[in-house]
Amino acid sequence: MSRKKIFIQGLILIVVITVTNFFLTNYIFSKRIIEFKKGQTATVRSIDHIFTALTYMERNPSGEFNDKIKQELDEARAFLRAPELLKIRRKRS
Repeated sequence: MSRKKIFIQGLILIVVITVTNFFLTNYIFSKRIIEFKKGQTATVRSIDHIFTALTYMERNPSGEFNDKIKQELDEARAFLRAPELLKIRRKRS
């Protein structure tokens, strides 16, 4: 084989490996970002429900526990039990 042929084959091999690594890296990062965003979304929604329940408590000066507060706290609990947040809690424990 001539040097020119070996050089061209080497360049083709390098280009193929580089392109493959590029696509695999993008795939892995996009998958991780999607999981991260799911965890953030569940956290934000649970916090939103908690603050809504607190707002209902502030509006109710008599101090009685009404259905709106219970509903908001139940929804917050449901979002806090999301699989994404459970994974985060298990990693930190």
